[in-house]
Amino acid sequence: MKPQFTVQLFILFSSFLEEPLRNKKEQQIIPKFSEEIKHLTVQCLSVVLPAKYKEGRYDSFSSSPYFLLSQTLQEDFFVPIASQCIMKLLNTIRYEQNIDLRLGALRLLSQLLHDNLRDINVIVMSFPGVTSSLCATIAQKSEKENHKVMCSALDTLGELIQAVMCDDKNNTLTEIDSFSDIFNKRQKEAKNEVLTESSILVMHIDDDYNEVSITCRIRMQSLLSSAAFQRTIVPILKSNLYDWIMKFPQFVISKDEREKTIAISIISGFIILLGDQSESVLSTVLSRASDGWMTALEIDKESLHILEEKQRERYIELKDDNLHSSPIYPKIRFKHFVTDATANKLIRLLNIIGKYCDLQAWIYHFMRYVSMDFGMTNDPQAAYIVHALLSGALAHDTDATSETNGWIVEEDINNSKNENVKVIATQLLNDTMNILVNAAMTDINKTLSLATNTASFQLDEEVNHVLTVCFSLQIVGLTTCVINHEHLQDQLITMLYPLLAHLGSSNIYIHTYSLITLNIIAITCGLSNARELAIQNIDYIINMISQHISVLTNNARVPLVLKALIHVGGYDAINYLDDTIQEIYDALERYSLNDWLCAQLCSVLFEIIQTLEKNVLPDISLNNYSNKANNVDTNTTFESDNQMSNEIKSFIDNFEINIEHTDKEHGSMEEIGEYFLDRQAKGLHDNITLEKTLLKTN
Repeated sequence: MKPQFTVQLFILFSSFLEEPLRNKKEQQIIPKFSEEIKHLTVQCLSVVLPAKYKEGRYDSFSSSPYFLLSQTLQEDFFVPIASQCIMKLLNTIRYEQNIDLRLGALRLLSQLLHDNLRDINVIVMSFPGVTSSLCATIAQKSEKENHKVMCSALDTLGELIQAVMCDDKNNTLTEIDSFSDIFNKRQKEAKNEVLTESSILVMHIDDDYNEVSITCRIRMQSLLSSAAFQRTIVPILKSNLYDWIMKFPQFVISKDEREKTIAISIISGFIILLGDQSESVLSTVLSRASDGWMTALEIDKESLHILEEKQRERYIELKDDNLHSSPIYPKIRFKHFVTDATANKLIRLLNIIGKYCDLQAWIYHFMRYVSMDFGMTNDPQAAYIVHALLSGALAHDTDATSETNGWIVEEDINNSKNENVKVIATQLLNDTMNILVNAAMTDINKTLSLATNTASFQLDEEVNHVLTVCFSLQIVGLTTCVINHEHLQDQLITMLYPLLAHLGSSNIYIHTYSLITLNIIAITCGLSNARELAIQNIDYIINMISQHISVLTNNARVPLVLKALIHVGGYDAINYLDDTIQEIYDALERYSLNDWLCAQLCSVLFEIIQTLEKNVLPDISLNNYSNKANNVDTNTTFESDNQMSNEIKSFIDNFEINIEHTDKEHGSMEEIGEYFLDRQAKGLHDNITLEKTLLKTN
């Protein structure tokens, strides 16, 4: 007989044992089916069951041809069906009048429980209800109850108690034959107690409430001082740490925020509890779990508007009171972490890992995921992980490892471990600057393609490129706070040019990260802000500009560097740009047929004029106002039309005549460029600066 057919027959025959109806008004019991039909139903159920009465409870039944069929009745889906049948049998035993029917129901109950279900856990679940009903059957009529029913009920009840209380079927019991068995049992119980306590400590050792965290740490210290704990429990904790790190990506992707938080707390607790002993586990699991972690820690790119470009004149202004403030980078959101609290716990976890792992191996491993070449695999979250790892390694303790503070080193680093961290930070700075230099080396063809046909590039690659640059700038800001100041001063010779190149980027994220990084470097060097940093090192910057401006086709970011330098350095920076301006004129003549480059170079001149206008022209206007107040001759009052030179007036007149034939997009820049080239050819720019020109004009 097929198992499905057996189950269907069992359900069918059980339906004939429906509970009788009760008339509460007349205190009568109205049966649905006659007792003869119910008796036949009990007999049919006994035949349908694979194991007969007192056959399935013995080991010899395993050789029966019905053994496999009986296995079907032990599956989970059959338990609710059997429970309903047991309830109907108990009602039949208690309320029916026919002696043979009641005896058959008692026999069938024993056959179903002990011969067919057989699972002691299922029998235990039915034990309270069956015992209560059988005791009620025995006690309900006292002396008037039939002795056969009484004896059969007692027999069934005894079998049930014996099955539940039998120690042979209890796998949790330990056989004790000597005192050594008692000692081993006690050791096992103590080990389980310690494991339970350790699991509680792991969950709360990094709790947000200091009272809970401190209590757990004190208890942890007492456990670690025990040699038995080190010998027996630590290997189990290491194994559990390995398992949790391996399955962490699955938790992040598929579980809710509460389960993610629990998983993060468990991994953090294991690492803090094991301390330096966790390094071996972290080294083993690195290569096996890193791909999964990279997927789990993917950045939420859709909510950041990463490709947003800043509007004209939209710069983050620097203030003079930044000396004692901690620059904070924009907050980044992860794709699989919804709440800020969970994301902060994740960053905390990365900080803790950075404190106890083999830092050089972890940083080297994750930096391999970073690439600035379009078309190559590039995972920007790897750079973010590297930053978080180094932040944790630099913290003085595990209490100061947040994302935005605790990373500025204020105390002398003396021990060998932190000296090693300084060496790692120096190497990381060099590698990260190479990434930024490659990102800043943009040739003219690539720049024009990006400017005119962005759709030709995959959007995901562009977003990854922007994020990688941002996180690399964040790493630079962190590492410059760690390395020696002498080495940092040497690095500034080559560092400032690519940083200014990214500061001049039209992308608002890159621009913001660059400015914050420059501000951090200035604070590290003991300066007020990035303005002082740029002025003090302007010779290095101008030297790099002079080297790159001669070949603009391969260094299309030179105008961006110049505009960023002028904006950061302000009026003081222009005093050093006389030779650079001459080089701009030469470049305009050299690349006069390249509209895009000429427009970029003229935008630099426009930035210079704007800066001079803000700083020079107000003084000139004030002097003119004083002269007018002291001069009573009205002929000395100049009309607005006479306040411009003849050259500029001629240029305006020609522009108005030809404005209808000029390209609206590029015409103004081309005319300005031709104007300055014409003056240069006539020698009108010899030994004169823009400031003198403006003074002469007014």
